[in-house]
Amino acid sequence: MFQSEVTVQVFDNYDTIVKRLTDLGYYLKEELLMKDYYFTWIKNIEGIRYKDLIKESFAVRFRFVEFENPQSFIVYKDKVINDNDEVVSEEITKLPINNTDTAIDIFLKSGLNNWCNTETQIAEFKKNKHSLCVQVVENLGIFIEYEEDESMKGLPVAEKRNQMIKTLKSLKLNIGKDFSCKKSYMLLKRKIKE
Repeated sequence: MFQSEVTVQVFDNYDTIVKRLTDLGYYLKEELLMKDYYFTWIKNIEGIRYKDLIKESFAVRFRFVEFENPQSFIVYKDKVINDNDEVVSEEITKLPINNTDTAIDIFLKSGLNNWCNTETQIAEFKKNKHSLCVQVVENLGIFIEYEEDESMKGLPVAEKRNQMIKTLKSLKLNIGKDFSCKKSYMLLKRKIKE
């Protein structure tokens, strides 16, 4: 099932974000560490648009919930991207696997292009039906991801996005203007510039 989400970069430090959320009545539900290894069949990715790259990519994902209970998946994100390169919604398909390192080794040996690796510490905060994930992405920054909740069921996609953006702005944090941050692509662009 396709779900809408917004992701925005936050320029406050982590402690400031946590204090602001708890002051607003959010509580820490869960913490986890997630590592994603993105692969594609495309060899030359310099200059490629995000929507074309992500359509031809998948990730090997390794996550520790509460920094225990390791889980590994092969993940494909079927994203709906509008003409402004904003992610409107996505459907995630996950296949559990037993060994992340072996899967990565197989994909590398088969000649796939490992175009990005991310390591993210995630803290999920809840308040009523809202769930906000504060994501500290290594070598990139801090982001908040907000996925649609039950209160938005049946609403048009544009209205869902508007509600989520309004909620994020109401947090009174120092946030960016892009509510469709593509973290793996941001890291790729930074790598290409270096």
